[in-house]
Amino acid sequence: MNGRYLLDTNIIIALFADEAVIKNNLAQADEVFIPSIVIGELCYGARKSGRSPQNLARVDEFVANNTVLGVMLKPLVNMVKSKTNSGSKGIHYRKMIFGLHLSHCSIS
Repeated sequence: MNGRYLLDTNIIIALFADEAVIKNNLAQADEVFIPSIVIGELCYGARKSGRSPQNLARVDEFVANNTVLGVMLKPLVNMVKSKTNSGSKGIHYRKMIFGLHLSHCSIS
């Protein structure tokens, strides 16, 4: 399966779980891209997991070795960190991340 791939959160989780079909398909890809919102979702899940330090390190390594679309990765991760630390249940984290993207756009 050659070509260019835009990965979603579920595919990356399957990749982290060493699913052979996913690994084989991605090994044949010409290019792989990850939206920054997916990184936010992965960080959120990692921070809520029982193995938070290991899972966050895994996300960091994944980011370092792949092309992430979007320029606001650090603010996005900080926003997720703030959300998970606060324990707030008022705003769904996806809406919050989307709002972060809109609030930092340089459109005048």
